[in-house]
Amino acid sequence: MSARPKVLICCNSTVRHDYVAGEGVERLERLADWEWLPSEGAMAQDVNRWGGPSDDPADKERLRTKLGDGYDALIVCHGCACIDGALLDSAPPTRLIGELEGDRFANRIDVDAAVQRGVRVVDTTHGSSLPVAEWALALILIGLRNAGAQFRRLIAHDEFHRSTDDPGYRHGELTDRTVGLIGLGHIGRRLIELLLPFRCRVLVYDPYVTKDVAMAMHVELAPLERVLSETEIVVCTAPLTPRTRRMIGAAELDLLKPDSVFVNVSRGAIVDPEALIARGTR
Repeated sequence: MSARPKVLICCNSTVRHDYVAGEGVERLERLADWEWLPSEGAMAQDVNRWGGPSDDPADKERLRTKLGDGYDALIVCHGCACIDGALLDSAPPTRLIGELEGDRFANRIDVDAAVQRGVRVVDTTHGSSLPVAEWALALILIGLRNAGAQFRRLIAHDEFHRSTDDPGYRHGELTDRTVGLIGLGHIGRRLIELLLPFRCRVLVYDPYVTKDVAMAMHVELAPLERVLSETEIVVCTAPLTPRTRRMIGAAELDLLKPDSVFVNVSRGAIVDPEALIARGTR
């Protein structure tokens, strides 16, 4: 690597404006020379396939040509084409690839091809886990109090005092409730810590977690059906994978108790949206 590394950042305009800015850029400029290669990406604006690589062959060709100028590191995000073996072969000096958007690098980078060529791949996985866990707790409290409906009443200048039929009036407290957790990764584990003052019993569905880990976290492992049917609050923190896509459908949502709270801080595609709307309108 040269005394002052060269870094190429390939992403769309939104990422360039929102992510590649401020203190992060100042720190980068202290240690490297960098350039931005705009790559808007055919899939970048597709909400159903958010996070995937660009399908546009022109994006890939522009990146291949640019990498021929020689860069020590490549940083990618939304809009960038897939980084595969053929593209890496056109970038022999590159020894580091970084992904800006959490755990999404597997969508955009052929990690095996990078490893075979001695290229290290890093990402920002769990960079947002702590604030997401806090937001999950906030949504639990908002949901239990039916605060959205109350807010709409207030701005419509309706009667301030809610009816005793309002589930937020009848079921507004979190203390001593039973919480169901789908997924026990970084977000789920931090959420469990945040729930400690509320003395909640926690049931967890995560087929990859061992009993020893559950015992250490003072939670109970349970099948998905129990997590959905035996709890009053269900929080989904599972990652979106081919196996978890549409994992929560009509049959699963039908297991939820009346007036229960369902919080999804995972990707929306884990839940069948039509089934969720149908369940919520009962």
